[in-house]
Amino acid sequence: MSPEAEAIQTQIARLKPCHEHYVPNVRAIVEMIGCMQPGSIVECGKACSARRQEAAAYLAALVRWRNREGIPGQPQAYARKVYALLGSQTNHKIRLVDHVIAKLRDNTQRLCPEGEEDLDSIESRIQHLDICNHGWRINIQIVLREIGLGRRIAEWHAPNGVSTHGDTPDRIPVLKGLITSLIAWLESDIEGAGKWAQVLGKSNEEKRRLVASLCRRIHEQHAQHDTVTRLPAVPPLQCSRNT
Repeated sequence: MSPEAEAIQTQIARLKPCHEHYVPNVRAIVEMIGCMQPGSIVECGKACSARRQEAAAYLAALVRWRNREGIPGQPQAYARKVYALLGSQTNHKIRLVDHVIAKLRDNTQRLCPEGEEDLDSIESRIQHLDICNHGWRINIQIVLREIGLGRRIAEWHAPNGVSTHGDTPDRIPVLKGLITSLIAWLESDIEGAGKWAQVLGKSNEEKRRLVASLCRRIHEQHAQHDTVTRLPAVPPLQCSRNT
């Protein structure tokens, strides 16, 4: 395997299905394979620019609430939301909001020592408020609502509840078309591969191995979802097959 192929294979291995940028990451890897030029994906612990901007808006609103600045004359949606969720200040709320602010400033922030985490506490919720998580938008609203109410309102790992690292949403409905095209390309069905045939370009053994590896990775990461059965199977590879 060439150094370029090894680097792309490393990116395939780094795919995390709980990541908010999972689908764009998959598409980016397909493009890497097409030109056989390794690139980068948005990795665990990191987020895309849109998510970072959203986190920054929440951070600014939380700092205003923390500093008792009040809602501005023409408040942004985030300010209205934060003030509504948190309500009036108390010392306990301020302490918890300080933790949220710290987490938004540094995603690596940990509130609970290893092995001493109380999953029933709001501090635990804040610790798992990872910006890269697919459910971050729901998570942060739940956390702020729970701080405002002073009690739990949602369960871990439940629909419309708090999701954490490793919780895998069903991306198959979104990715089915792409995967079907990739399998068609592996089977030398250029018409069936559609626009992705042009992205992948001329077939060779190295590209085929990478495409098959990517498809298997997606299958494995969604094994718990029934929708994975709707995907075409990855065909066995044949060496030195070109199109």
